[in-house]
Amino acid sequence: MTAQSTPTPGAVIRLRSATWKVLATSTLKLGYREVHCRGLSGLVRGKEARFVWDLEKGARVLDPAAIELVTDSSPGIVDTKLHLAAAFQATPTTTRLPLTLGRAAIDNLTFQHLPVERALSQDRIRLLIADDVGLGKTLEAGLIAAELALRGRADRILVVTTRAMLTQFQKEFWTRFSLPLSRLDSAAIRRMRNRIPAHYNVFDQFDRSIVSIDTLKRDTQIREAIKNSYWDLIIIDEAHNAAERKSAAGSNSQRAELAQLLSRRTDSLLLLTATPHDGSQESFASLIRMLDPTRVPDPARLHRSDIEDLVVRRFRSSPEVVADIGREVPKRELFPRHFPLSAEEEIAYQAIADLHLDLDEEQTRGRAIDLFRTTIAKAIFSSPVACFETLERRIRGIEKGTARGTDADLDRLRALADLVAAIDTDAFSKYQQLLQLLRELRWTGKSPRDRLVIFSERIATVSWLAERLREDLDLSPEQVARVDGGSVEADVKTQEVIEAFGQERSPIRILIASDMASEGLNLHFQCHRLIHFDLPWSLLRFQQRNGRIDRYGQDRPPQISYFVGESTHPKVRQMWVLEKLVAKDEAAQAGVGDPAVFLGAGDADGEEVVVAEAIASGIGAEAFERQMNERAAEVVTHMSVDDEFAALFGDYAAPAPAQISTSKDQGPPRLC
Repeated sequence: MTAQSTPTPGAVIRLRSATWKVLATSTLKLGYREVHCRGLSGLVRGKEARFVWDLEKGARVLDPAAIELVTDSSPGIVDTKLHLAAAFQATPTTTRLPLTLGRAAIDNLTFQHLPVERALSQDRIRLLIADDVGLGKTLEAGLIAAELALRGRADRILVVTTRAMLTQFQKEFWTRFSLPLSRLDSAAIRRMRNRIPAHYNVFDQFDRSIVSIDTLKRDTQIREAIKNSYWDLIIIDEAHNAAERKSAAGSNSQRAELAQLLSRRTDSLLLLTATPHDGSQESFASLIRMLDPTRVPDPARLHRSDIEDLVVRRFRSSPEVVADIGREVPKRELFPRHFPLSAEEEIAYQAIADLHLDLDEEQTRGRAIDLFRTTIAKAIFSSPVACFETLERRIRGIEKGTARGTDADLDRLRALADLVAAIDTDAFSKYQQLLQLLRELRWTGKSPRDRLVIFSERIATVSWLAERLREDLDLSPEQVARVDGGSVEADVKTQEVIEAFGQERSPIRILIASDMASEGLNLHFQCHRLIHFDLPWSLLRFQQRNGRIDRYGQDRPPQISYFVGESTHPKVRQMWVLEKLVAKDEAAQAGVGDPAVFLGAGDADGEEVVVAEAIASGIGAEAFERQMNERAAEVVTHMSVDDEFAALFGDYAAPAPAQISTSKDQGPPRLC
């Protein structure tokens, strides 16, 4: 046939040095003929494209009758056997029974089988995996992705995660499941745009890719590209960041809109999160709607019986989890360190406790977390340098007229800033306690397997600690690393630091991190000591931090240390309620299950609001604990009679529906 002959659907053509199969043909304006093809060879294999047939020089339709048969002269016809074996390997299996369980490069844990079995029982895989921190949601997603790949249902995969998790997720999928993911961070996307024509879609250049959700949401061109792309499988990690939260605004709502868009651009969808709701039906329902909008006729009345097949959720106290890893994970050891505040700190803390600001009186939203006095209290709980920075920023704002505050407020804040500035390193009792702790541990930084993770909420504190610890412990700059997201090159630097911290040959001995590193990351390979330099105002965030080293695969007892200051002033003592969150974390580990029952909120921001109210009102630690116990008791009572409460706070570990194998064969055909 010549290039003038119009190919018909099903024909094989040679075009642009590649072989294609024609899927369809059509006639364009002016009589030009268009062919819609799928690639059969080389780099274009599996790719679809459209060509104007009349303009393609050298294009030709291959004649089946012109095929030349070649004798296999290899010894024992080994070439033919290899060709057939490759064809067999490429043949998708038709069974619904799992094929990867016990064969992937991971420990074979029975409780991790459930998500795989549940997914394969669905005709269209849509699943929320909400297992507790450290139970292996990434591995469960990898098992499902591998199963779909074996069935030819995951040729195009997109993983959306936080920027801190890009390298780890990419590494886990490749080393454990042989699933390569091309990383599309902001730098990679810029390079791609410089190399491909402007009208080309970045996402069409890679079949399997991983990208940060923040990269997606802040780029309008990327969002437009998503609308014109389609995937076989999309995995959204830390999906609670994309749920519709009661307190959601700005970037959070952008993430929710982006996730809703992605959910419509894929056949299979996996949502991964340890905190699937913020205590409200609407928040949980927003995730369920991504999976199947028909399951949520009324977001305010979400019934467990309607969604059980879409959710897998187990806690560390769940029987099947305890049976699998109860003996494998060393028990966590908690070390509280109580210390008296210095005289300089007592004065500053008392001034904050007694502080009354006109700008707080003008506060219209009425929440304690929105009061500037609460902001100052949170900062001083972290460090004097964080508090001083917060005060200085507000003082400059009032002076320039860009922030609320009266002249009287300005005088009060300047006076308070002077008191905070008087707390030097020697008077900063919590830091002195940290040095004392390291001396008691006889920690020198010489052992490559005795590393420290130190968490702080404030970037100013992270920066100050990095500088002081290098000097006071006589460490080199390479031995102290920080992860806080505050630098311009955060995308690249974060990946490098996290990767290096897990390598035995790396010189890093102390990793100082903000809460951007509290979700998902594996920090347990060379480390079993974690220090909360300041306790978070959220039980969930406390659990997330601990989960960085207290997770399956840790071979030593995780040692968690935290600090509690003790004051002689009654108002300051009443402010210090954070230690009660630690006790509730232990209760959740012991068997309560969902930690959200204690504060009535399922996200860190909502919990911070509850804690801020307790601190601002000065109810004291004992009254705060009673409030948490009452909330937990109310949830337990309702769960026994109310399906809606069970939908939020219960586990979802019912057996998957009975699976039907459509073939007696348990895998791809083999030659022998």
